[in-house]
Formats: sequence, structure tokens, C-alpha cells
Amino acid sequence: MEYNEKWRELGALLRTARKRLKLSLHAVAASVGMSPSYLSRIERGERRPPAPEVLRRLAPVLQLDTNVVLEAAGYRDLTNVAELPHPYGMHPEEWRLAIAVLTPEDWEDVEALIRTKVGRHLRRPKP
Repeated sequence: MEYNEKWRELGALLRTARKRLKLSLHAVAASVGMSPSYLSRIERGERRPPAPEVLRRLAPVLQLDTNVVLEAAGYRDLTNVAELPHPYGMHPEEWRLAIAVLTPEDWEDVEALIRTKVGRHLRRPKP
């Protein structure tokens, strides 16, 4: 099984908060609709971070700032994307959907594609 340092950091954050509040795995898991064993594996860094909507439910239960939890999981904070005038040609609803479904690994692919495209443009001779 693949282990990722980012997963362990998120797990440590969640476990520390849960223990600080003296909450059981069962209580926290039940409050967000997941199994205690799944939450335990997340806390140990053995599972990918859950989807952003799950983390948004989990953060208040653990009295953590939602943006801190999302950032620890590797998700982007684009909560104010609606204030931007169609950033990069995409409607704000398209950004919200991307944020909801793309994994941190997907965002790494997007970043790599952008870097590749920028690099090609920088290497082109000027007209």
C-alpha cells in the first residue's frame, strides 16, 4: 500500500484534534457518516484524504478550521472563486465541481500540464 507524507500529516492533525476533545473514533465517524475503521486508517496516514465535502463535515466536529483541514489534505482553497470573473475561462460552478471531485494527485497533473505549456511558450522564438 502506498503511504504519502501528506496523508500522515493530515492524519496526525485529525487524531490530535480528536484526542484533545476526548472523542472516540466511533463518535466522530458516526457524526460524519464514515466507519470507525476508515477514520482510523485516515488518522494513521494509510488512506488518501477523503473528498472535500467529507472534510468540510469533519472539521467542525473536531473544532478545526475547514481551510486548514482542506490544505492539510492537499486540496485547494477556492471558496471565493465566485467572486472572480470566470477565471481561466471557466464558470465558477465548473471550478466548484473541479474542487469537489479532483484529488490532490489530479491537481498535481493539472499543475504539471500548466508548467509544460508555459515552458513551451518560453522556448518559442519571439516573432
